[in-house]
Amino acid sequence: MKYVSRLFLAVSFALAIAATASAQGRPGGGFTGGFGFGGSNAYSMIATNTVLQEELKVSGEQKTKLEDALKPINAKRNEILGIAAPGAGGNRRPAGGQRPMLTEEQRKEREEKLAKLTEETKKAVEGVLDEKQAKRLGQINVQLLGFGAYSDKTVQEKLKLDDGQKEKIKGIAEEYAKDSAELRRDAPRGLGFGRPGGQQPSDEDKKKMEEFTKKSDGLRKEAEDKVVAVLTTDQKNTWKELVGEKVDVQKIRAGAFQRPMRRDN
Repeated sequence: MKYVSRLFLAVSFALAIAATASAQGRPGGGFTGGFGFGGSNAYSMIATNTVLQEELKVSGEQKTKLEDALKPINAKRNEILGIAAPGAGGNRRPAGGQRPMLTEEQRKEREEKLAKLTEETKKAVEGVLDEKQAKRLGQINVQLLGFGAYSDKTVQEKLKLDDGQKEKIKGIAEEYAKDSAELRRDAPRGLGFGRPGGQQPSDEDKKKMEEFTKKSDGLRKEAEDKVVAVLTTDQKNTWKELVGEKVDVQKIRAGAFQRPMRRDN
């Protein structure tokens, strides 16, 4: 299971960066703010992610307030994305069964609405947490975003990135996305995912997974080093403050799939 998890995270990271670079290449894209990865940030996770709640020592009263504060915001998000409310089986589907293709103008409008909703989410969450918790959540959010944090408006403002630096980082992200896409094309297929009866991958599959993960990690490290080289000494120090003490990002992401017990209305 460890091998499958590592491969999943490596592919997920590559896909996230590819999506970010793709958005930067579209009209209205670029380093314009928002949290980049489809709303999957620490602020939207905090009401339901038990691992994140434990890390911040969120009290029972705060959990209730967070659920109440984020419920209407999540409803707005689902409406914008065209997602129907979960049915009896808990499946979330696009309203009407299938999402219509959006024009470039419609996509831009949706991204602007989601960016505003992200800010609304952040404000609502910080209104419940104390100052120490809010600061730590911000640091964890930067860690969750990883490479994508450099496209976040708040991070850019605090780092004081100039236009030349933004262009260089954008180029690094696009190059990484291209290299990752090529790596995925050559990646072995069906390594343990969806095997009948939860069958574990063979030793040969495990070896292929390790090779893929090693190459993927190498690409990511190379890209991260290139970004760091773009920053000044002051910016590197600011980045360390923005990140704070490292957390187990993998554990927090896994916590997103652990549903807490529902509270009766």
